[in-house]
Amino acid sequence: MSYQIIYDSKDKHIANKQKRRRHAGVTVCILGILILGILRISGWGDALWQYMIPGDPAITTEAFQNLSDSLQNGQSLSDAVFVFCDTVIQGAKLG
Repeated sequence: MSYQIIYDSKDKHIANKQKRRRHAGVTVCILGILILGILRISGWGDALWQYMIPGDPAITTEAFQNLSDSLQNGQSLSDAVFVFCDTVIQGAKLG
Protein backbone atom coordinates (compact mmCIF):
# COMPACT_ATOMS: atom_id res chain seq x y z
CA MET A 1 0.00 0.00 0.00
CA SER A 2 1.48 3.34 -1.00
CA TYR A 3 0.81 6.78 0.40
CA GLN A 4 2.07 10.32 -0.01
CA ILE A 5 2.67 12.91 2.68
CA ILE A 6 2.37 16.55 1.64
CA TYR A 7 3.73 18.88 4.30
CA ASP A 8 3.01 22.14 2.50
CA SER A 9 0.02 22.60 0.21
CA LYS A 10 1.88 25.28 -1.81
CA ASP A 11 4.15 22.62 -3.36
CA LYS A 12 1.13 20.90 -4.85
CA HIS A 13 -0.01 24.09 -6.59
CA ILE A 14 3.46 24.74 -8.02
CA ALA A 15 3.57 21.26 -9.52
CA ASN A 16 0.17 21.78 -11.16
CA LYS A 17 1.25 25.14 -12.63
CA GLN A 18 4.37 23.59 -14.16
CA LYS A 19 2.29 20.88 -15.83
CA ARG A 20 -0.09 23.49 -17.23
CA ARG A 21 2.80 25.51 -18.66
CA ARG A 22 4.25 22.45 -20.36
CA HIS A 23 0.86 21.58 -21.86
CA ALA A 24 0.34 25.19 -22.94
CA GLY A 25 3.54 25.09 -25.02
CA VAL A 26 2.47 21.88 -26.73
CA THR A 27 -0.98 23.36 -27.39
CA VAL A 28 0.51 26.51 -28.93
CA CYS A 29 2.76 24.43 -31.21
CA ILE A 30 -0.12 22.25 -32.37
CA LEU A 31 -2.34 25.28 -33.03
CA GLY A 32 0.49 26.97 -34.94
CA ILE A 33 1.01 23.94 -37.15
CA LEU A 34 -2.74 23.67 -37.80
CA ILE A 35 -2.99 27.35 -38.73
CA LEU A 36 -0.01 27.09 -41.08
CA GLY A 37 -1.54 23.98 -42.68
CA ILE A 38 -4.88 25.71 -43.19
CA LEU A 39 -3.16 28.77 -44.70
CA ARG A 40 -1.12 26.55 -47.00
CA ILE A 41 -4.16 24.61 -48.23
CA SER A 42 -6.39 27.68 -48.64
CA GLY A 43 -3.88 29.64 -50.71
CA TRP A 44 -3.69 32.52 -48.25
CA GLY A 45 -0.23 31.40 -47.20
CA ASP A 46 1.43 32.88 -50.29
CA ALA A 47 -0.27 36.25 -49.86
CA LEU A 48 0.62 36.30 -46.17
CA TRP A 49 4.23 35.35 -46.93
CA GLN A 50 4.53 38.16 -49.51
CA TYR A 51 3.09 40.60 -46.97
CA MET A 52 5.61 39.53 -44.33
CA ILE A 53 8.66 39.93 -46.59
CA PRO A 54 10.13 43.39 -46.00
CA GLY A 55 11.14 45.65 -48.89
CA ASP A 56 11.41 44.36 -52.45
CA PRO A 57 10.54 40.65 -52.37
CA ALA A 58 13.14 39.75 -55.03
CA ILE A 59 15.96 41.44 -53.12
CA THR A 60 14.81 40.06 -49.77
CA THR A 61 14.55 36.47 -50.99
CA GLU A 62 18.02 36.76 -52.55
CA ALA A 63 19.38 38.22 -49.29
CA PHE A 64 17.80 35.36 -47.36
CA GLN A 65 19.43 32.86 -49.71
CA ASN A 66 22.78 34.59 -49.12
CA LEU A 67 22.13 34.44 -45.36
CA SER A 68 21.56 30.68 -45.44
CA ASP A 69 24.61 30.17 -47.69
CA SER A 70 26.76 32.22 -45.32
CA LEU A 71 25.63 30.17 -42.34
CA GLN A 72 26.34 26.94 -44.19
CA ASN A 73 29.84 28.19 -45.01
CA GLY A 74 30.55 28.79 -41.32
CA GLN A 75 30.10 32.54 -41.01
CA SER A 76 28.88 33.73 -37.60
CA LEU A 77 25.18 34.35 -37.13
CA SER A 78 25.63 38.00 -36.17
CA ASP A 79 27.70 38.76 -39.29
CA ALA A 80 25.27 36.91 -41.57
CA VAL A 81 22.25 38.70 -40.10
CA PHE A 82 24.04 42.07 -40.40
CA VAL A 83 24.72 41.47 -44.09
CA PHE A 84 21.11 40.31 -44.60
CA CYS A 85 19.68 43.45 -42.97
CA ASP A 86 22.10 45.71 -44.82
CA THR A 87 21.16 44.13 -48.15
CA VAL A 88 17.41 44.53 -47.48
CA ILE A 89 17.84 48.15 -46.40
CA GLN A 90 20.00 49.00 -49.41
CA GLY A 91 17.47 47.31 -51.69
CA ALA A 92 14.62 49.28 -50.14
CA LYS A 93 16.58 52.51 -50.63
CA LEU A 94 16.07 53.40 -46.96
CA GLY A 95 19.67 54.01 -46.01
